[in-house]
Amino acid sequence: MAEKKSLILLAQEYRQIADLVADRIDAAEDETEIQCLKDTLEGEAWPLETKAAGIALYISRLGMLSNAISSQAKVLAERKRAIDSRIRRIKEYLLEGMVVANITKIECADITISRRKNPASVEVFEEGLVPQAYMRTPLPPPPEPDRKAILAALKAGGEVQGCRLVQKERVDIK
Repeated sequence: MAEKKSLILLAQEYRQIADLVADRIDAAEDETEIQCLKDTLEGEAWPLETKAAGIALYISRLGMLSNAISSQAKVLAERKRAIDSRIRRIKEYLLEGMVVANITKIECADITISRRKNPASVEVFEEGLVPQAYMRTPLPPPPEPDRKAILAALKAGGEVQGCRLVQKERVDIK
């Protein structure tokens, strides 16, 4: 059975071979030898390319799974909202029936239903009439760096203390 190697190990081995082939190509005398070395290097790239393609397919499948989960989460969240709304309406219906019948408690073998008074709360029916002393002013959000402005300044050759221009790499899978 063939030994399974990690992508990093395959990449290191390929890099070593590529360096050796590059040195030999520089010292090669004729086109046949150069072509042979290039073919050798191309053949050595196959395990690395195969491993990378397998990893890319796995990433793609995980992406599809993530999208399906996100989609299902939205469906489940909507179902939960609908069920919670139904519970609220049915509770209101049950309360209304108990109020009309002037019943405060119903005891059955499996369940006990009772009317309870909620804690006192405030209903603000016209916000404009509330005195300023009873109004809350929300705290402003804390300042945060304007990354777009900083990026523009750094790209223009300026300096921004505590910031530097970095360019990272990513993998695109299509």
